Amino acid sequence: MKRNLQMQSLTKSSARLSSGGKSHAAGAIRSHSLYLRMIIGTSLLLAVCLVFAGCSGTRSGNGGSFSYYLTENITSLDPQTAEGTDAAAVINALFEGLCRIENGEAVPGTALSWESNSDYTSFTFYLNEKAVWSDGTPVTADDFVYGIQRALDPNTGAVDVDDLFVIMGAKEVYDGIASPSSIGVTAVGSYTLTFQLEESCRDFPKLTAGTRYMPCNREFFSSTLGRYGLKISYLITNGPFTFINSYSWSSGEYIKLENSDSYAGEYVKPGSLTFYLTDDEIADDPLTAVTDGTTDAAQLNSVDEYYLASEEGCTVYRFNNTVTGLLFNSSDSELKYTKIREIFIKSINRDKLMDVLPTELNPAEDIIPSGLQYDGSDYRSIAESSLYVRYNEAVLDYENYHSESDNEYADLLGAQTEGFTDEDSDSYTLEGSDDSVNYMPSVTIICRNDSVSTAIASAIMASWNCFDGSYFNILPLSDEDFFDAISSGDYQAAIYTVESSSDTALSMMAQFDSDSYPQLLDSAAYDTLLHGKNTSAADITALEKFINNQYIFYPIYYGSSYYAVAPGVDGLEVGIGRIDFVHASK
Repeated sequence: MKRNLQMQSLTKSSARLSSGGKSHAAGAIRSHSLYLRMIIGTSLLLAVCLVFAGCSGTRSGNGGSFSYYLTENITSLDPQTAEGTDAAAVINALFEGLCRIENGEAVPGTALSWESNSDYTSFTFYLNEKAVWSDGTPVTADDFVYGIQRALDPNTGAVDVDDLFVIMGAKEVYDGIASPSSIGVTAVGSYTLTFQLEESCRDFPKLTAGTRYMPCNREFFSSTLGRYGLKISYLITNGPFTFINSYSWSSGEYIKLENSDSYAGEYVKPGSLTFYLTDDEIADDPLTAVTDGTTDAAQLNSVDEYYLASEEGCTVYRFNNTVTGLLFNSSDSELKYTKIREIFIKSINRDKLMDVLPTELNPAEDIIPSGLQYDGSDYRSIAESSLYVRYNEAVLDYENYHSESDNEYADLLGAQTEGFTDEDSDSYTLEGSDDSVNYMPSVTIICRNDSVSTAIASAIMASWNCFDGSYFNILPLSDEDFFDAISSGDYQAAIYTVESSSDTALSMMAQFDSDSYPQLLDSAAYDTLLHGKNTSAADITALEKFINNQYIFYPIYYGSSYYAVAPGVDGLEVGIGRIDFVHASK
């Protein structure tokens, strides 16, 4: 479906909004899947937006050398298929999309300017005609068309492509019911690109900074014979940094980059940027690694490290983007039954649970905390709130308790509500909403070995002690053992912290995707809701209700993630889901 581009008054975009709270700056470092489908973190107040880039400055390269430690080994740098937060960080240094993100707002990348129609369903981008690939080949509009088509083609096998589904026909292509050539993106000549969207999306330019929107040269890709992105020799890049030489990528060790002479964008201050693979010492003590110059930025492990980093002269960042609660393993042999999880959660005396929380912690009544965004607004300010499952004394008589018929997603539950086998029938029976339970299973709650987590687990156990004949245990673990247990699925219940990967509400709910790591939920029904064509605020609320109504996660308190940039480093921009060294200097 084509839409005429209805131009209204055009104006420069000058608003710059921070994406998070800070002491000296604002931001965070991790990136994630669903990256910019969910990065609707600020709103443009103009009906139509045209952004002009300044003249390309000289890339000084005098800002010094920078290092950053990755937590995962990089096996591919193909922007259309590479997975993981760390791969995205490297790709964003090597490649450039139509736009870049600075201070939470879209700014010119390969596109010097763009414009939209009045309802933000059609966009036109005008490319920098000086932009070239690292081999000197011009970067054209067709490179962006091909990159998007590759990402959506089912034969590519790309995941985390939800940010593309706003494009007309993209979901149908990804589902294999339409040709890649049918999507609503068109090259108009060599340097103009048009998009037709499924729905209004005024912040669409931000999406184009995502890795799945990065360009891909057809001819070069074909020449790699299926090896694109696997080695330096199978890559050409168009971003602010490039490989120093053919030995600059050593898998499991480092990726060494330098200021790119062929980059046509704004000046790049750093002379070099090296990504190293994090070792256990740095992971255990990131504060020391930042303050002694080992790395120029790192995520911290605690609020205590946050305050210590500030005292040491670091630029520190704090984001209210976590929620801690009771997580059930729905794949456990007994907790796989929805009714059992329901009774456990509805038997939690919330008043007594809140009594054990330290006063500085903010009680959570929802999975998504206030401050995460939807279409430029605080999601919680426009969505239903206080959705947590209430205490219900009736469940204490569990043999006679019948579920309330308020589950509006019963037709989407799939395997989560499968009937019991004959082997199970002695203990449980399930007949729609009239399922009954003859006994409650014994459960062990794992948690981190800290006072808050153990106090919470103890308060929950106190609520469950009403179930005669069942035994409940608390198993405090080291951080490493705790993560290993969650990752392997070797637990029944856990006091677990869910952290968003961007400043958007959808990124929080994406943590329950079956493909997320660690896997918190394996539900095709949930994935169907998560990866729908449209994602309104009501759709995100539906995801929260799904988790609540399936009794997977019970929110208890909101928290923060913490980051630090080394003393003496200026201009290093961090935001939830990204890190940008382009303007960094020391």
